[in-house]
Amino acid sequence: MPGYRKIMAVGFLIFHLCFSPVEGASAETAGKAALVLAYSLHGLADVDAKDAIAALRIYTSELAKSVGYTADSYLYNNLDRVIADIQMGKADLIALSAMEYLRIKGRAELELALGHVKGGKKSVKYLLITHQKNGYTHLESLREKRLLMSKGDSTAQMYLQTLLLRQKFGDLNTFFSAVEEKSKTSQVALPVFFGQADACIITDVAFKTMVEMNPQLGRDLKVMASSPELTTHVTAFRKSLAEDIKEKTLDVGKMLKNSARGRQVLMLFKIEDLVPISEADLESLRTLVGEYNQLGSGKK
Repeated sequence: MPGYRKIMAVGFLIFHLCFSPVEGASAETAGKAALVLAYSLHGLADVDAKDAIAALRIYTSELAKSVGYTADSYLYNNLDRVIADIQMGKADLIALSAMEYLRIKGRAELELALGHVKGGKKSVKYLLITHQKNGYTHLESLREKRLLMSKGDSTAQMYLQTLLLRQKFGDLNTFFSAVEEKSKTSQVALPVFFGQADACIITDVAFKTMVEMNPQLGRDLKVMASSPELTTHVTAFRKSLAEDIKEKTLDVGKMLKNSARGRQVLMLFKIEDLVPISEADLESLRTLVGEYNQLGSGKK
């Protein structure tokens, strides 16, 4: 929680200094930029706050220069607030988790724009990992054990909770003796490797990167369960935004990796590329959410 408050403090201080505020503006107000990007603070779990702020400054500048319109940005931590901004035409492009998108789609007129690419793909698998030497063979063997996961990853939590619900094991916070969230991927997997924790949940992309750096992890750690490919982060347009602005904004996103400043944005956000995304890309996540809701509604 202290780290989250730090992100809040740094983010709002610098953004109100660097960008003209959109509070109180309307779509028809001359003072509003032609394109306003709203970025979720919840998406910064594994990104340094200062890096995220720097990346958004560069990205907003590149958008303004490339589309030929004025552009503005702000961070938000209140989904209701940004929904209201979209409805009133005060926010035009919103960056959020795919789960948040599914949750608010019926409350705001949105149109998917771009998705993140990591590990050469725009989706990830979540892996439940243990150490070979412990001999854990099935989920029930992890009862009363210590689990580690990445901070603020609601998709990972939902996937793991669904695994437990399928076998009627109840809530993850009572099934495990402790569920601890860590801010860095290495802090999630390495304690399992060194025997300081019993299990962790991590993305296949992150795990592959760690194994490439230390092949011993791949030999000593084993995957107990794996999710389907899931899209985790998206950007979406306000549906009524002018089509020419949408097209130019998509072009800028798709071309980021071709310029030094664009590559800097991608590096700061810890992604490889931005690519167009469609509703079909969210189908596996939508199915998982549906199963989670169905199983959760039947638990005692």
